[in-house]
Amino acid sequence: MPTVLRANIGFNSELNFAPSGFFSGWNLNLDYIYSKYRNPLTLVDLSQTVDTRLGLNGYAIDGRPIYRSIDPLATGCTARLTGLNPGPVYQNVNAACFTTSRDDELQLTNSAGFRSHNASFILSKTFNGGLFTENGNVDFNIGYAYTDSQDRRSMYNSTAGSNYDLVAAFDRNNPGATRGFYESRHNISSRLAFREEFFEDLSTRFAVTFIARSGRPYSLTFQGGSQFNDDASGSDNALAYIPTGPNDPNVVFLATLNSAGAVLRTADQNRTDYNAVIDSIKCAQKYRGRTIDRNTCTNDWYFDVDLSFSQEIPGPGRLFGKNDKLKLYATMDNFLNFLDNSWNVQRRRNFAGLQDIATAGRAAAGAPNPAVPAVNSQGQYVISNVNGLADYNNDNGINVSSSVWRLKIGVSYEF
Repeated sequence: MPTVLRANIGFNSELNFAPSGFFSGWNLNLDYIYSKYRNPLTLVDLSQTVDTRLGLNGYAIDGRPIYRSIDPLATGCTARLTGLNPGPVYQNVNAACFTTSRDDELQLTNSAGFRSHNASFILSKTFNGGLFTENGNVDFNIGYAYTDSQDRRSMYNSTAGSNYDLVAAFDRNNPGATRGFYESRHNISSRLAFREEFFEDLSTRFAVTFIARSGRPYSLTFQGGSQFNDDASGSDNALAYIPTGPNDPNVVFLATLNSAGAVLRTADQNRTDYNAVIDSIKCAQKYRGRTIDRNTCTNDWYFDVDLSFSQEIPGPGRLFGKNDKLKLYATMDNFLNFLDNSWNVQRRRNFAGLQDIATAGRAAAGAPNPAVPAVNSQGQYVISNVNGLADYNNDNGINVSSSVWRLKIGVSYEF
């Protein structure tokens, strides 16, 4: 079973910068948590192994494996399964093994571990006495949380096939430990709440909550499927190679063709546009000359202001000596969007965090234009089409459920 080794340290103190007044009575909480995940769950496809006939002896020039499905029971196949690491390890694989349509023979198993760091602080104070009444109070807090977490597979889907396919990877059978799919690195929150007692034992409350959160990560990928795995291993999920520049010797550009083989974009246009797109994506810059890591890029920040108001009034039971109350309340989520429908609109790229920017290889475009592999015999990446900067920007879609404002009005009865 997967396990987590966790250690944490915390500090709590009352801060008094003055004997009394505004600068006294503050509470500070500091926390740090370290987690080491051991034997986390992963999925491997037992039908896939590196095809040494492709690329540079089965690999791209930067070491990316190129998998294809095999059938060890096929006539003439000499392959022998010798272990899992965590994917299958085959020996004596020959050409006869690849004459198969087997795929998606998925096994739930364990991978190497990963770690996470979480740190936070909260500063808070309750001020005795309201703004207008003596029996009221004012509560204030502000907090910040920093998260640096890893995973190998997000494992957020309901089926094994989706959990295997919908993860950007350099090596699909053994994804590396990189930034976690659920990580929101920076989280800022604050709350200001007022309580007044205009009538004895009947509270009037008003609160404002503010949240600022950095976006979840996403990955830059090649468009299409089956470039580095078989046809059943999903699409748009192979991490993109980031050239050093227009003349990177590890990349070959082809013309973009339509289904009849006519040229839609020349190779030079694809070369220019791919480098223009990379130049405009800040998160890609430090990966020049290699394949980008998974979840390197970050979606836009999200800002939210929520309001709540309540008023207690005497309940009908008080006519009969009961101490009951009716509470009238209203809450508004996403007040910023209520003020202006262009404010606090949460955007993100693809629910699985897969942002394709170019096509590696080329499907057959009609005679005499056969299919071209994603990696040639020298291990170079072959790019046949580029999604322009306009396409990249248009893919930054709206997460509707987090972007609309909501108003709820209600009554509760306490007795």
